[in-house]
Amino acid sequence: MSRRVSVLALLYVLACTGDPPVPTATDVPTDPPTPTDTSPPPEPTLPPPDPREALQLPAILPGETSHFATSHSCAGCHSNHPSSTAMRDDSGAPVSAFDLWQSSMMANAGRDPIWRAVVSAEIAATPGAAEIIGKRCMACHAPMAYSQTVLEGTESPGVETLMAGTNTSQLALDGVSCALCHQIEPTGLGSESSWKGNYTVMGERQIYGPHPNPLGTAMEAAGWSPSFSSHINQVGLCATCHTLITDALDPDGTPNGGSVVEQAPLLEMLNSLYASSDCQSCHLPSRTDQEATIATPIARNADGTDDPSLPDRAIGRHVFVGGNTLVPALLRDNPEIFNPAAPAAAFDATIEAARAQLSWRTANLTLQGTALSGSSLTFDTQIIT
Repeated sequence: MSRRVSVLALLYVLACTGDPPVPTATDVPTDPPTPTDTSPPPEPTLPPPDPREALQLPAILPGETSHFATSHSCAGCHSNHPSSTAMRDDSGAPVSAFDLWQSSMMANAGRDPIWRAVVSAEIAATPGAAEIIGKRCMACHAPMAYSQTVLEGTESPGVETLMAGTNTSQLALDGVSCALCHQIEPTGLGSESSWKGNYTVMGERQIYGPHPNPLGTAMEAAGWSPSFSSHINQVGLCATCHTLITDALDPDGTPNGGSVVEQAPLLEMLNSLYASSDCQSCHLPSRTDQEATIATPIARNADGTDDPSLPDRAIGRHVFVGGNTLVPALLRDNPEIFNPAAPAAAFDATIEAARAQLSWRTANLTLQGTALSGSSLTFDTQIIT
């Protein structure tokens, strides 16, 4: 009886309640609201920086101080001109100091992209020594700018001076220029104390040259005082910058007592078959490539005409070539980045001269013990530098 009541009760409940309600669209729960994002929007994606921008350099402008002037001051009389026969060899080829120098590594020492990259890497590796690294490097790669600050007693310039757009910047962009080399005093040259760019410049605009009794009227009018001195043709003049033995540093920039030979061509030369020679005879030769002596007036009038008062003299060809063909090609092929003053044809000539020097004036090579065995040829090579 109790089971029967229970079933009836259940049927009664179902009859009273009916079918379960069908959910409507308004009854379906929606997604929970998204919380408001208060963080700043993401930065827009930028293209990667163009590494060429870091290498960009301005073109040089004429610059002058009380101690120095850019090469423009000298080019007016010491460059070749179509109306002048001065500064040409017997074949008529131009041999003026300015025209040959302008595409050399000396002229472009401050523009050298490999040097600038190495300086940046050295400073990044040893930031505690940034000042001394910049000072030591600028002393020989931008020596007029460096010497200007030394004479003024102001802070030594860093590589950033090249981009500063100041008068000192123009001196820096002119590299190893006329008014620096020809103002170096003979004091201490050739001694160890003069190495690492420790040359002496008085900044009195006294220009040393290799010719006795210089005719100085034009130079004096431009504010220079020409003088004869034999040291201009001696190895010590070159060795002051080309003997670079640097202090080894700990990561914090403290010297640790060691040293690093960055370059020492003077010491290498003194231990070679060229020991009795000098730097200038190979890198600033007074003969043509055919070994003919050059005798010509070493200047002209500023208007492009010959100056009949100037005698024929031996003239050193300011080619300054060594073994570097890479950097001249970089400067030639990327003028929009490096803005060198020299035209492409001048860099072509410098590269060709460097290759000729490497081929014919660098070492004596001898083949010894030549033997043919079947199809194989064997021999020993002796190279004497």
